[in-house]
Amino acid sequence: MPLADQLGALAELRDEGTIAHIGLFEVTVARLERAGGWWTWLRQPV
Repeated sequence: MPLADQLGALAELRDEGTIAHIGLFEVTVARLERAGGWWTWLRQPV
């Protein structure tokens, strides 16, 4: 599954209140940027 789809699903779960935090392992900023900007929501406070 593409990273953009994975992060999109996590963003939806966060918006629903199902999850508050996620951990990322071995992911670079460049890869997150290529995923379409979904990573910007990670910096937003809950």
